[in-house]
Amino acid sequence: MVSLIIQHKNLLVGHVKTSMSDSLLGSCIPFKKGNDIFIITCGHVLYKEDWSGLRHSLADLIVEIDSIKYNPIKIHGELEDAKTTDLSILQIISCNEDIQSFIELNLLEVKDNTF
Repeated sequence: MVSLIIQHKNLLVGHVKTSMSDSLLGSCIPFKKGNDIFIITCGHVLYKEDWSGLRHSLADLIVEIDSIKYNPIKIHGELEDAKTTDLSILQIISCNEDIQSFIELNLLEVKDNTF
């Protein structure tokens, strides 16, 4: 069992939405690792109920954090990891350069699409 406890006064919470209809799929926690920006969300937010694949392509998703929209670029980890843990990490890009308010997650290492 994996537990993630984050204590931060100004912790931001974001939302994963469809880009066309702005339908809410789920919430997320944004963080940065160096110059890269990610979100942590539940696996069922991104994957179909039967875990047969993604609910939507990355091009059809948008991540909104503090009224700023971000475009997803890559899911880290495999579908089986998300199915087992119900946890997904999604790398996003910013439409602006100010990421100072995102927490820095030092314990994460991303290598060869695994974390």
